[in-house]
Amino acid sequence: MALGVRLEVALPWLLLAVGALAAPRVYLGPRRRPLRRRPAREKNPTHTRTTEEEQVLSQRYEILEKVGIGGMATVYKAKDKKTGRLVALKVPQERFVGDPRFVRRFHREAEVLAKMDHPNIVKVYDHGQVEGVHFIAMEFLEGEGLDKLIEERRLNLRQAASVLARVADALRHIHAQGIVHRDIKPGNIMVLKGALREEGVDPRGVRLMDFGIAAGKVLTRLTITGARIGTPVYMSPEQAKGRSWTTARTSTPWASSSTRPSPASLPSPGDTRP
Repeated sequence: MALGVRLEVALPWLLLAVGALAAPRVYLGPRRRPLRRRPAREKNPTHTRTTEEEQVLSQRYEILEKVGIGGMATVYKAKDKKTGRLVALKVPQERFVGDPRFVRRFHREAEVLAKMDHPNIVKVYDHGQVEGVHFIAMEFLEGEGLDKLIEERRLNLRQAASVLARVADALRHIHAQGIVHRDIKPGNIMVLKGALREEGVDPRGVRLMDFGIAAGKVLTRLTITGARIGTPVYMSPEQAKGRSWTTARTSTPWASSSTRPSPASLPSPGDTRP
């Protein structure tokens, strides 16, 4: 009896074990390791990859940040390691460096600007090349372009007239040196931070910028006759047609710029001949 009781108790468990062995096995695939969450990347990383030209320029300057990229050059905010002075480093884009005429003009332009002494023209401290990287070191300026001030309607009539008076005096100075800017427009006029006053502007708070396509007797030619260079809506008729022109027709782009502050419109694109 004792053995029978033990068999009755054990029999169900034996049947379950045999059933488990006979049942088909289902393959569920390899066991997966739990995924580890990667730390989220910063949307605006503070450290960016250093370019080759930054590494080369760092021999003489401490590169602080890239502040702008134009059609012909990149501009960096930097500190001169010798003097500790903040500068704006203008570096031509690589596609232009292979043109010997462009390189000669780039440095000749810097030489001319370095000799100019006017409170409303951007100052040039140095220029040269380090291991094939050409540069111009200019004064670093904090401010806003006249085009932005106009767009946001932040100038009253007195302020606009005062800014234009300073630019006109700068043009008088460069014309006396036999140079024509060729790209006078609000975007190339900077009003320094804190320079605007209720009654006008600080006389030293305006700068005429970007002499990249300037022409004149003291500058070697970069473009050939017939080439149109500049900003179309601010060009004189001669410039738009690619003809040689002089300071006598600077009045056309100057008039175009001076009409922008008020009422913030461009002159009509019709024939400007007298």
